[in-house]
Amino acid sequence: MLTLGRYSSCRPSHRGKLGTIPSHWRAESLGRLGHLSKGKGGSKQDAAPWGVRCVRYGDIYTRYQGFIWKVTSYIEPSATSRYTPIRRGDVLFAASGESINEIGRSAVNLSSEPVVCGGDIIVFRPTAKMDPVFLGYACNAHPIAHQKSSMGRGFTVVHVYADELKQLVLPVPPLGEQVTIGAVLTEIDQRINRLVASKRRLIGRLEEQKQAIIHRAVTRGLDAHVRLKPSGIDWLGEVPAHWEVGPLRRRCGVMDCKHVTVPFVDDGIPLASVREVKGFELCLNNAKMTTEPWYRHLVAGERCPAVGDIIYCRNVGVGAAALVTTEERFAMGQDVCLIRTRREDGRFLNYFLRSLAMKHQLSQLLIGSTFNRINVSDIKVLRLLYPPAEEQRAIARHLDEAVSGLDRSRESAEREIALLREYRTRLITDVVTGKLDVRGVSLPPLPDEPDAPPDPDDAEPLDDPELMDAAEAMAERAAGDALT
Repeated sequence: MLTLGRYSSCRPSHRGKLGTIPSHWRAESLGRLGHLSKGKGGSKQDAAPWGVRCVRYGDIYTRYQGFIWKVTSYIEPSATSRYTPIRRGDVLFAASGESINEIGRSAVNLSSEPVVCGGDIIVFRPTAKMDPVFLGYACNAHPIAHQKSSMGRGFTVVHVYADELKQLVLPVPPLGEQVTIGAVLTEIDQRINRLVASKRRLIGRLEEQKQAIIHRAVTRGLDAHVRLKPSGIDWLGEVPAHWEVGPLRRRCGVMDCKHVTVPFVDDGIPLASVREVKGFELCLNNAKMTTEPWYRHLVAGERCPAVGDIIYCRNVGVGAAALVTTEERFAMGQDVCLIRTRREDGRFLNYFLRSLAMKHQLSQLLIGSTFNRINVSDIKVLRLLYPPAEEQRAIARHLDEAVSGLDRSRESAEREIALLREYRTRLITDVVTGKLDVRGVSLPPLPDEPDAPPDPDDAEPLDDPELMDAAEAMAERAAGDALT
């Protein structure tokens, strides 16, 4: 049980949008707390399977979420002079990125091993006595991240510079209090990581159960006593005797996308690319859009998607498939193709394409492939099972009902993970900016089990208003109420 109270005496910080801070804290710019310098360049050609450990700027926002505990990338020892050495307690800021959310992301080095960093990293080395764990949390807290995002400049690539980061304002408690805050947040972080890991295990088991149900239905049907015959495919075994076995091209047409780069507009016609092929049904809610003339070019040659068609990924996310259920006009973007059938039930076909049977085929096809991609000619020869049309519809109806409960449970678990992330972001922000007091907090020991790995998405910004409100309410309840 944990009870968090508030500081008895606070004052306005007047700086960095920190709001009020405890009266005995300071609000200081990074430039007054230490030195900032640009890392040396180096080259990707210096990468090696062993040698000197090295952090690159992309690692800051993809691999290290606030803290660098152990570096697993290396450069040739002979290249060390071209890189910047970093010490334990240094804070590394990403100097560039593809979005505002990426630039300025930081991670404090807690590794005691010799480590260097490459270019596009700004190194902050404290000269004032600062607890490195507190720094790791403080430099990525929401008000500080907001300051960094306002510094970013650029369009295709966004940059931030050392002279700008010098103006970054941090809350600075006394050193002993920094240590306490870092220790308590580390403990809370580990508990949340365990919760997230348990939710992920649940999602994995739900997916396994769902795949088992789908595989059984699309390869054996719904009649447990049906007469079987050899399929002629080693990995598939026996199938219902009255079903046909054959290549996809026997009953379906496959049309590739146009391999052109089109302009994007704010108000136009949606494009279905890989990211729209996530769920069972195609979702165009966040699709990029193009102009009417480019739309007409993309749908030429019978490439205009219609209800009942399937959009199939042949490059990134190979094998992902989504059924078209909307009558809204759209075109295929890059890395997908269209599967069209007039004889088969679209929902049954999509269940089969997303089944373990199809994933096994794809894995066999991609063995030895340097890139996970398949050609349209490969898709056309994928082996499918073809029950009679009415049986296909019955199987699809059965699966719609059988997996709906599993999908709802998965969505619930995913929402709980999102809420835990938002709660963690809010709680860290409130603690490092002095809205909540963790002095004197004593947490009961966790049960012995392997530490959960850091949540890879724990630094996502607060961007869902509903989750922000829920996370704020959780943090409010933590101030004075018991939090399990």
